[in-house]
Amino acid sequence: MPLPSRRFGFDEELGKRDDDHKYHPKSGLQPTWQSWIATPRLRRRRTLFVVTLTILVFCLLRRAFKSRELNHDDLFSKSSFTFSNLLPPGSGSLFSGKPPGKNEDSKACLRYYNGPVEFHRLAITLHGASRTMGHLTEKSNVLFVAGNLKSIAMLVPLACEMARWRRNKVHFVLMGREDALMKDILEVNAVTPQCDVMWHDARPNHARYSSDARLVRGVTSAWHHIQTFIHPQVVMLDSTEQEDSILVKTLQEKNQDLQIPIIGLPQDALENMMWITPLDCGSLKAWNKVDIDILIHASETSSGGLIRLLKSLERASYPSSSAPRITVELPPVIDPPTRNFLREFRAGQEKRNQIILRHHIRPGSRSEEDNSIRFLESFFPTNPSDSHVLILSTQAELSPLFYHYLKYALLEYKYSSYGTENRDRLLGISLELPYKDIGVIAQHHKMDGVNSTFLWQEPNNKAALYFGDKWVEIHDFVRRRLDAQESRKAPSVRKVFSKEQPYWMELMMELCRLRRYYMLYPHFDPENALVTIHHELSQTPEDYTDKVTSDSLARGNTTDLESGTYLGASDKSESSLTSQRSLLSLIPPDGDFPVLEDMPVLLHDGQRTLLRSRDSPWAFSFRREVGGCGERKSKKRKELSTADLFCLDGDDGDDDDDDEDEDETLETRKESNDLLLQM
Repeated sequence: MPLPSRRFGFDEELGKRDDDHKYHPKSGLQPTWQSWIATPRLRRRRTLFVVTLTILVFCLLRRAFKSRELNHDDLFSKSSFTFSNLLPPGSGSLFSGKPPGKNEDSKACLRYYNGPVEFHRLAITLHGASRTMGHLTEKSNVLFVAGNLKSIAMLVPLACEMARWRRNKVHFVLMGREDALMKDILEVNAVTPQCDVMWHDARPNHARYSSDARLVRGVTSAWHHIQTFIHPQVVMLDSTEQEDSILVKTLQEKNQDLQIPIIGLPQDALENMMWITPLDCGSLKAWNKVDIDILIHASETSSGGLIRLLKSLERASYPSSSAPRITVELPPVIDPPTRNFLREFRAGQEKRNQIILRHHIRPGSRSEEDNSIRFLESFFPTNPSDSHVLILSTQAELSPLFYHYLKYALLEYKYSSYGTENRDRLLGISLELPYKDIGVIAQHHKMDGVNSTFLWQEPNNKAALYFGDKWVEIHDFVRRRLDAQESRKAPSVRKVFSKEQPYWMELMMELCRLRRYYMLYPHFDPENALVTIHHELSQTPEDYTDKVTSDSLARGNTTDLESGTYLGASDKSESSLTSQRSLLSLIPPDGDFPVLEDMPVLLHDGQRTLLRSRDSPWAFSFRREVGGCGERKSKKRKELSTADLFCLDGDDGDDDDDDEDEDETLETRKESNDLLLQM
């Protein structure tokens, strides 16, 4: 039987090859899932291996990049601040043991480690400082920095005392190579929980073995984080040689760009500069920018007084990086003792005081106005806000503490963040009580034997500091006042002082009455004075041509300004210079000076008044009778200018800035007319 031609005869398609049934897409691409299925198993393993290896290499490179050594230029872009292994300040020790590397014990090999910089104690305290609002740049955070155990011992009491006043938020940062634990440092320095200071440990790991370059990187990196979290407004550190020079230099370089003031404290700061602790952040920020010039006008017969005054300046203590400049106005004839002393004084003061000698070729003019101009032109501030002048008479002899008090009072009442409302009413700061009857002052001031301070509308020419902005204003006032007197035949200045006082004091008094300016007067115990005035050296100023006898100078028994008598010296007793070594022993028992608003305020005649913000009503009558303004509207007052008091040629007061004084009512004008009659 013949075999069938097909195995499956019932379906001819079953025996056909599948070549004709293969799928041929129009495009050359296959579906993704089909491509993956079609990939050989070995190829898939290779792909997974490459991906895994790429991820591993990326992680290794990232870790190596993070832990690499930071150079000086990368510190602010890539920080080595490490948050692992954090410890609270004072617990455990990550400083124990030597870092990898050399194991020699010689001191020459101690500072060799140059590895990555890590801070294991800084993060916790910086985050805890959030209660001081350090992220805000206008807060009152004061930072003490120390890297030496002796410096720490000196600064810790100052920091605790400043925190006690609660006028600043006080932080203390440890840097440098010391490896003692924070808790041990605080215990040794007798720090109690009542010391409300925030302590920060900014020492890097293995600080003791760090190289100088690594220490610089550590200080710079730590400072970057401190600036981020705290924003200190002032930095205080030990400026003596016992502090680590690398630490001091690095901080100075970094703060130069940030313009954060650094106050370098001397070795005797704990004993003689505790008075700095009550100052607030606004006062401390002005520590380095305050500039004081001392002006001394010597006459031909004041040789002994000049030498005594300069010797007291030489003995004085100056709590700043540089002592004030001294300008001495010398007469045409200088006696040999004075010439020899000035030569030696200048040689011995090269590193402390800058002394400038101005020798007049001819005596002063016989005109009192010209002599006043000559004196006022002896000084002009470079910056009216920060440059000030201390006027000293050759009759004065100063205590070694005079500059301490002067700087404290200047910073407290001129630059403090508190009590700024009436600050512009201050003309300056006197170092002595005026020579007016002390009984009148005591009656209005209610003195009870306790050291106190008050405001008086009377300038001083024996020993007084005048603020730079007020000195610029008196320059402008004298120019306009004398021009009005010459061109408009305005009334001359009415004398309120005896001829014992120079004529420029009359002009200053007139400005004080117009602007309601007051001089700040301290009242210390007569046995603990900051300055004593030797009245036996009293001389007639060059301003007056007529001779004044010594008897008339000694009398000066006048306290009633309105009766036509002159202010003079009714009490010629001399005070004794204080023998105290610290200013704290001279201030009130509570350790603080009063604020301006709490001080008694006295007018020029000794009458009690209030510290008002507006000008005197006498200013309207002055504008009309002296300034030549008539009934024209009052001009708007401008800073450092007295143009609003005058209407000179070419300045008629009708410009766009003219503004009617809202406080000048009809009643005020009537009062000003009455005051003009008393001129």
